[in-house]
Amino acid sequence: MAEHTGPNQFEVLDLTIHVRGTIAYFFRKLEEAVTRLKSFFFRVNHDYVRFNYLGEWHSHPRMSSAWPSSTDLSQLAWLDSELASEGLPGLMAIAADDGVFAFVMPRPRSRTS
Repeated sequence: MAEHTGPNQFEVLDLTIHVRGTIAYFFRKLEEAVTRLKSFFFRVNHDYVRFNYLGEWHSHPRMSSAWPSSTDLSQLAWLDSELASEGLPGLMAIAADDGVFAFVMPRPRSRTS
């Protein structure tokens, strides 16, 4: 979750961490994520213009790059379609164990009049 601090600028203030998983994937407990989101929005007085959900992040296994996998790209496409109704782009951050991060966004949507 992040604060919109300026044109195309956001400051990450909180995030969810899922510790259950394997080398190939993680398990997300929806109720944990929803609880964190509700708590965050309560703390910021439900100001959805200034504070909002920013996107997804995860790490790749040791000795793997931060380059997005085909699964990552599929999830990003789904996320982008979900956020389109709010006028927000999908955003995914991927961390590698060497300290490298990849920030992945889909191509800009075409504007219709």
